[in-house]
Amino acid sequence: MPSLATKLTVLVLILAVYHIRHSHGQTTISKCTINREYCGCTTDKGVINLTRYKDSTLKTTDPTTAYSYSWNPCQDVKIGSETAACVQDIPYVAQYDCGTHDSTETSVQDGSAVFKLVSADSKRRSTVICKCTTYTAFVFDKEESEGVYEFTLNDDVCCPDPSIKVAGSSDGLSGGSILLIIALVVVLLYLVVGVAVQVGVRKAEGRERIPNVNFWSALPGLIAAGIRFTFTCGKSGSYNEV
Repeated sequence: MPSLATKLTVLVLILAVYHIRHSHGQTTISKCTINREYCGCTTDKGVINLTRYKDSTLKTTDPTTAYSYSWNPCQDVKIGSETAACVQDIPYVAQYDCGTHDSTETSVQDGSAVFKLVSADSKRRSTVICKCTTYTAFVFDKEESEGVYEFTLNDDVCCPDPSIKVAGSSDGLSGGSILLIIALVVVLLYLVVGVAVQVGVRKAEGRERIPNVNFWSALPGLIAAGIRFTFTCGKSGSYNEV
């Protein structure tokens, strides 16, 4: 039967892996509060920062009509004769406001941030879904109804950045962090009590004062073997003789 030290070590390793996997790479969000300082929104996973496009307006084209659309998440920009955050450009005809910067509202759809804009005359509405991806593409999705447009921005800037601190916000520990802390405290307590018992009761000296010293000495090798097994899927690097 595995010793207490073995069980505690396995528990800590499992919690550490869980914490690492769930602390990084999480892209789905559950809230999105507009953050004009970063041209994006504050989420439960960090800040979506779109300031990259302040001086580089996003552009796309409706492949059906060949109408082009521009969107700047930070400010109203002048395109032809029109000034707005979202501008529809009908070649050789005119430009139309499809959403002002001041009208921008945020929400969440399927775990992604959503930016909604309304034109100054309220005749046109635009929705931009900001999806966290490793590639960049600003895409015209559809004209849902007359004057109602939908776009998707696929970009790494749509991934929440947890390193950006927002004034007035407080960071709380995740469930994984709490469990990991508890496990580490239990292991530390086990070692302290174990050493006390080894020294006070068994009169152990030197490295024998560490409880289950043989297990702890072998642990680095066991971890290394486990990592090798994981990355090689249990396959050895040599061939068996036929």
